[in-house]
Amino acid sequence: NQTNYRGAIILITCQSSFVVGDFEEINVSDLPSAVTTAVEENYPTAKIAKAYKNDKDQYKLDLTLEDGTTGTVYADAEGNWIDM
Repeated sequence: NQTNYRGAIILITCQSSFVVGDFEEINVSDLPSAVTTAVEENYPTAKIAKAYKNDKDQYKLDLTLEDGTTGTVYADAEGNWIDM
């Protein structure tokens, strides 16, 4: 169940890395452009609060809306949404 968010602002974070499950936290600025473009197009009012990558080049993205609502989506390196 995904909501279409309008007017995304990408939040760049600088935090030390840690592992969540099979995903290691990365800087949002290190996301492939295809992934950030997919977020901008599908969730335009969302900010990427945190980003994680696993060894299969899959990305876990914690999104935050302007009203504080949060959600998590997953994408591959080409910006395709995947179910996890």
